[in-house]
Amino acid sequence: MRASAHSRVEPRADADPPQIAIRRRGPALLGGFLLIIAGVWIGVPVRGLLVGVPEVVPGLGAAGAGIALLIGAALALVAVSWMLQRRVVAIEGDLVTMTDRRLLGTRTWREPLSGYRGVRLRDESRPHRYGARHCHVIELWHPKPARTVELDRIREPRLADRQAEVWARRFGLPLCRGPEAA
Repeated sequence: MRASAHSRVEPRADADPPQIAIRRRGPALLGGFLLIIAGVWIGVPVRGLLVGVPEVVPGLGAAGAGIALLIGAALALVAVSWMLQRRVVAIEGDLVTMTDRRLLGTRTWREPLSGYRGVRLRDESRPHRYGARHCHVIELWHPKPARTVELDRIREPRLADRQAEVWARRFGLPLCRGPEAA
């Protein structure tokens, strides 16, 4: 998980902030577009049923309207799930707390900071239509990959090195480099 632009944390090694919060929302914009598409899948068969022409899918009759309604309902459920998704990681003192809120409920876990192996700096390359995009990812690294917390994502290597060192000093953990950081 990475911090959003609105919750970007600028750590100082000499400061001891009471709490660091990293918030991440789900793909709400994509969920909104999917909700519009779901509205079309639901609206067309409902309009056909109200007008008295239940055959909205040629050759399937009224069953086609039911299938279209089911597809629309499934798309709407996925869209609402994406729009409500929220994840918050709070680092307070010697405790890391993650709260994951989704449509079907909330899941929370807590882990002491001593359970983390270090602050990891790794390079990441993602394909792009104009060539690969490279960035440096700073993570609070845990042996269980699901509990690894992304702290920052930076393109400039010197700035990434400096920020990783500041994060490592802030948490009192060793700085590890590379994907495995063994």
